[in-house]
Amino acid sequence: MRRSRVNSDKKAPTITDVAAAAGVTTATVSFAFSGKRFVAPETRELVLNAARELDYAPNPHAVRLANGRIEDLIALFTLTLDQGVGTEKLLLIQRALYTAGYRAPIHGYDFHAAFNLPEQVSLMRDLRMQRPRGIVCATAGVHPDALEELRRFADEGGVVACLSYGDPIQIESDQVVFDDADNTYQSACHLLRLGHRNLGFYKVGLDRHYGPRYHGFRRALSEFGVPYREDWHFRGGDIALQEGSGAEIAREWVRMPANDRPTGLCIVNDRTAQGFIVEAFRLGMRVPEDVSVVGHDDQPQAAFGRVPLTTVSHPVIAMSDSLVTLLVERLKGIYDGPARRIVHRGALIVRDSTAPLTPGKKEN
Repeated sequence: MRRSRVNSDKKAPTITDVAAAAGVTTATVSFAFSGKRFVAPETRELVLNAARELDYAPNPHAVRLANGRIEDLIALFTLTLDQGVGTEKLLLIQRALYTAGYRAPIHGYDFHAAFNLPEQVSLMRDLRMQRPRGIVCATAGVHPDALEELRRFADEGGVVACLSYGDPIQIESDQVVFDDADNTYQSACHLLRLGHRNLGFYKVGLDRHYGPRYHGFRRALSEFGVPYREDWHFRGGDIALQEGSGAEIAREWVRMPANDRPTGLCIVNDRTAQGFIVEAFRLGMRVPEDVSVVGHDDQPQAAFGRVPLTTVSHPVIAMSDSLVTLLVERLKGIYDGPARRIVHRGALIVRDSTAPLTPGKKEN
């Protein structure tokens, strides 16, 4: 009995087949996949639908050969993937780039490997050697040696766009900057306007240097003529265990003399602030009756915790939209001028975790 040959004679679909099915030229199909020239969104969708129906996949090497880069590949670089606003921004950027026709894988580490210098440099060098069309870099905590690899990528003709905190990095690239100093400035001013003068500050992590958030806090104190207390600048904790770090600060705060401890706290971020609040209640204290707390970022848990949290937002959607706009304009040749910079600031959102200083409550 002759054995049948299942699918052995089936011819693999070609670019010509896709063009015929979509009713366009083979050049249009090529441009739709490579991004080398503008293709109207509706035409590109026709091409992609035809390719899916025919089970056609373009040869990635052919796409690369046009200019040495993978035309539809944008690498997203970050030190860490967490449950916070940094990862949320990258996911929004990834989704928007996918909609625009680009693949955008995220490259990063866990918390403990992220700050290993050789690992940082190695990952950035690997991305540069893969020759994607562009790299989006979340620059927080990235070492200058790793940024040097990013600079080389730009010098070699790659497109770079950066998400930065505070001061922008010194690379000639479009950058979207979050003014984190303004966030702590707003949070401290809110507490000061409520009458609080004993203010504490906490940012989870090792806090090896006093960064922009610290300076924003100090600026608010200075404007209100309030002295800074070094012993109320809480330190330490594990950035990977933010709620637990907030709970530890609550225990430290409770151990302070009742007449010589902060009545208002600026805590970065919302998860850490909610950890503080939950532990404070467990220890018999009340928020905001005994201490007012302001968080940062306005993540979902801010509104749904034990006490709805007053916080200063992180403009995640606006920042992501800005970066995608700047990047796609570069990729499509709509803009090829000097590097651009867009600065975003948060907004104060008042909920139940802050209140005016209780009349008669003694502050030193």
